[in-house]
Amino acid sequence: MSRILVIEDTDVTRNLIVRTLEKDYLILATDNGMDGVRLAQEQQPHLVLCDISMPEMDGYEVLRALRNHPGTQNTPFVFLTALADREHMRSGMNLGADDYLTKPFSLNELREAVAAAFQKHARHETRLRFELETLRKNITTALPHELRTIVMVLEGYVQVMLNDDSTQPHHDLLTTMGDYAKRLNRLSDKFLCYSELQLPRRDEPIVPTLAPDEAIDNTARERATSLCRIDDLQLDLHRTPVGLPEHQLRRMVAELVENACIYSEPGTPIRVSACAEGAAYYLSVSDRGRGMKQQQINSVGAFMQFERDVYEQQGTGLGLIIVKRLVQRYGGEFLIDSIYGQGTTATCLLPLAQLNR
Repeated sequence: MSRILVIEDTDVTRNLIVRTLEKDYLILATDNGMDGVRLAQEQQPHLVLCDISMPEMDGYEVLRALRNHPGTQNTPFVFLTALADREHMRSGMNLGADDYLTKPFSLNELREAVAAAFQKHARHETRLRFELETLRKNITTALPHELRTIVMVLEGYVQVMLNDDSTQPHHDLLTTMGDYAKRLNRLSDKFLCYSELQLPRRDEPIVPTLAPDEAIDNTARERATSLCRIDDLQLDLHRTPVGLPEHQLRRMVAELVENACIYSEPGTPIRVSACAEGAAYYLSVSDRGRGMKQQQINSVGAFMQFERDVYEQQGTGLGLIIVKRLVQRYGGEFLIDSIYGQGTTATCLLPLAQLNR
């Protein structure tokens, strides 16, 4: 059932809205803006109906707060107001309001405004899905099937030649060729993963990871070995079931460990730790590399690499944004703590698995 949050400080109006809509929707209600922002961020309603003129935190401030929060930035928002002049309406629309309902309104007008908001949001979601699916297909087209086929064949022939005694004088060259073919495969995989993460997550049951310590251990060792940093890897892992699929957890670990390996010097430690604290599972990867400035942390995004004109480095800048999107997709939080010139710790706060007892 769709959830509607009603933020209205007038008891009579708020109660009227609740009674009118509660048969068809799950209603959350509060009489002030601060509680409204908190409820919206915690409960993730599908629609917000909000008064403008309220003490302490008015409707405009509520809308700003919701639009600046990743979990509510796209939530449909309808103002309830007696201020029907164009100046106030334009101010709200500029902030990102979807519609206005002018007081006093009839019950039919209320129902029609709610239905219209849901329909508008559905059309927006459909258009967004189409555009993102087009983007995903375009990215896939940019990495044509023929190229993947060539890489697969190349990897196969390289492996055959490595196993042939007659090619031993060229072993180093063949090994390098194989490494670059694997790198190309991983690059294409990153592009496809990023494009898929631009689409909303399908509403389907989440299969939890029951032994995250094993998944993290195996993946971290595999990535560190492939990047010649296995001797630098330090693991401190604890077993607590996590509320996301194992393949997505492995993806996070692979990206974070790879990032730590690339941006720190061989011989310096890379520490991977994971344990439950309170209501979350903390997964952290730390290095003693060059670190990041606060501006760089705030600018983490796709295809963003920092100081490439100063440092020679590989990659596309997709690693951290993939992890961030994955963590957010499953209701977690992604944090970066870094001291420039000393090192970085990337932490994923992941939901614990909800197991039936």
